[in-house]
Amino acid sequence: MGHPSTQTHRNRFLGAALVVITVAAGLVLRAGLMPLPKFAVKYGGVALWSLMVFFGLGIVCPRVSTVRIALAAGCISWGVEFLQLYQSPGLDAVRSTRFGHLVLGTTFNGPDLLAYLAGIGLGVALETEWLNRWASLGAPGGYRRGKEPAAGGIPKAGRMRNRENANGG
Repeated sequence: MGHPSTQTHRNRFLGAALVVITVAAGLVLRAGLMPLPKFAVKYGGVALWSLMVFFGLGIVCPRVSTVRIALAAGCISWGVEFLQLYQSPGLDAVRSTRFGHLVLGTTFNGPDLLAYLAGIGLGVALETEWLNRWASLGAPGGYRRGKEPAAGGIPKAGRMRNRENANGG
């Protein structure tokens, strides 16, 4: 069996909760409700945006490895950032709305690319730690390591091996 970060089965309800928590944290951060330096507000919000993309992809693709989810989140985050270099009346109209501004941004900023990586890195670290903890506990519910167990809680390969041993072979 591979490393927990390469074999996952994500709980979609937990993933949805993480998306909601991340969005809420980003909105609170950007609203200026906490006395933080502008740097932390700006780049913290950007990092939380990419963390939300990471968790969201985990909901859509619950059995895809953490590494692949991270790569996809990076491509989406960077793609949206580079899209800010393109200006058109229709796209600018979407960006002028609150939702459009939060999702698409408005102005390309190179340092945002590093903040995206930091947010995705946080997601990878959290998920890997979570998977390692669940794997060490025998993976009861939530995130699971490896393949789904068959009836009786024993993976199919293990049941076959147990039958062979019971039949003397």
